[in-house]
Amino acid sequence: MPNRGREHAAQVRSRQEGIVVKKAWSRRHSQEGRVPPQAESPRPRHARVKGVSNPPPDRGSRITLPDMTEQQPYTVVRAFPGFDVRRYPDRVLVQVQVDGDFTRAASRGFRPIQDYLDGNNRSAATIPMAPPVLQEQTGESGHLISVALPGESDLDRVPVPLDETLRILVVPAHEAAVLRFGGGWSTKRFTDRGRALLGSLTAADLLPDGPVYFARFDPPFRPGLLGRNEALVRVTSA
Repeated sequence: MPNRGREHAAQVRSRQEGIVVKKAWSRRHSQEGRVPPQAESPRPRHARVKGVSNPPPDRGSRITLPDMTEQQPYTVVRAFPGFDVRRYPDRVLVQVQVDGDFTRAASRGFRPIQDYLDGNNRSAATIPMAPPVLQEQTGESGHLISVALPGESDLDRVPVPLDETLRILVVPAHEAAVLRFGGGWSTKRFTDRGRALLGSLTAADLLPDGPVYFARFDPPFRPGLLGRNEALVRVTSA
């Protein structure tokens, strides 16, 4: 018999023997409620494309963002190449003055603000986090770190901080030029974007009405490419 014929006959016998074994197993264990054995399926293999490093299977994000309210509201007054002019309504800020370099000052200043939001106030009230965190440099090494209180513009209803380094203030409605950018929190990146914003104002015949300040919308452990930062400066009406 040719080799192909012998192989076919062997396959037929194997299938028949498998059926007999399965039937015998079923008769023996039918009263026990056991399930007949199944052939083991081959493990799935992830497709690979030559020359491309395929990502591993998705096991879920390892990044957990804190609970936040809606972002501070604004209206885009006018869009320019590379930046917008926005109008912000009245808002109440909780603010602290700290010293240090740009990056460390942001972390140092946010700690007492976070404690205040978590209940370190005379009302023991927990206040939701309303992004972004604002930072403005004052002098050689001073920085103002601020967070807006969500949906609140009445000082009489704002919990009083227990930390005397914090102050609560109302910022009147105003217009600001805003340049949005991603990336990490390096001092150079923020400084360069601030200079770029001022250069764009000059090209658009707009005048700044104060210093450049910055907004961070994400926690520091979020990847820079996914982050959102902004450089802002107040301007006269556009």
